[in-house]
Amino acid sequence: NVTDSIIITTDGLAARGIYVSENGIVNLNNTNITTNFGGDTPAIQIGKSRNPTKGPGTINSSGDLIIETKEYLLSTPIPAPYNIPVGTYASPAIYIEGDGSSLNADTNTSGTTITVPGRAIVYGGSDAVSDPQSNSVISLNNAKIKTRNISNMTDNDLIYVGGNNNSVLNLRNSEAVAAPDYWLLNVTDKNIDDQFAVSTTIKPSNFVFNNNNTTLKGAINVETNSTLNVNLNNNSTWNLVGRTGDAIAKSSLTTLNINTNSILSVEKEFLLKGDINIDSSSMLKNGLGGEIQGNVVNNGVLYWSGLGNELKITGNYATNNGTINIRTYLGDDTSLTDKLVITGNTS
Repeated sequence: NVTDSIIITTDGLAARGIYVSENGIVNLNNTNITTNFGGDTPAIQIGKSRNPTKGPGTINSSGDLIIETKEYLLSTPIPAPYNIPVGTYASPAIYIEGDGSSLNADTNTSGTTITVPGRAIVYGGSDAVSDPQSNSVISLNNAKIKTRNISNMTDNDLIYVGGNNNSVLNLRNSEAVAAPDYWLLNVTDKNIDDQFAVSTTIKPSNFVFNNNNTTLKGAINVETNSTLNVNLNNNSTWNLVGRTGDAIAKSSLTTLNINTNSILSVEKEFLLKGDINIDSSSMLKNGLGGEIQGNVVNNGVLYWSGLGNELKITGNYATNNGTINIRTYLGDDTSLTDKLVITGNTS
């Protein structure tokens, strides 16, 4: 138990700031962690699946948790067992794995600030021998998570989920902003271990991303073999912003639930793969139209902020007193109008 404030600075390969596994529990108050080396040095690691010291871990934080990781230019390769080539690296702020690992920083007095050049959170869990499944939960209140967009980094996805994961991320009263070139959340189907080596073996993941009174900015991706359910609750907003270089804003998920005065907002043309459910108090707002490749249940509002744009639903459309708010110019047959096109069934 840590009741006072602590400051941790690390500088070196595999020098974690806090590392808890084997059913250990750490209770924190106010904590500030800075890592100055970019290779295999997460500020916090929870859980471990590699034998012989395997097992979940738990961290509870009731105060301010401030984490900053810095990029590191490696000019000389590091040999086995790490096998790290020359390049620019940054370890994640938080790495979590194991069956039952958790980070609980969601009390009313908790706050988390994460500033990183690469990944902020990695859900891992890979053992070349036993290949265990990872079931981990991170819950944050009053969190601010962002990346400094380093152009020559190859691991800048804000939240990265490795394969073989049945895990959850809960954000409350929080903000998460992705770097322009990378994913806000990337749910993969390939294992990643705590030395950040990625396997080529397909191991599907099932991930749940819960948001309460939270603002998201960026694009989301799930690989074909995995599932991702995203829940926007209690005045949450997802600003779907396309990655740099994408002509349209692209995202994919399994199911998106928009509830209790929440909004999915897309200002540019977009392509969203997955099913969408909108409750009676919530809204999908689009500026330039686009396509939803999935089924839509709209009990709230589909809203066009522009004029002359088409929203295509490649799937079924159902509603219970939902609203379609389009704009049209009443002129002749060539006048501009918004349009909703449904290729499946309607009810």
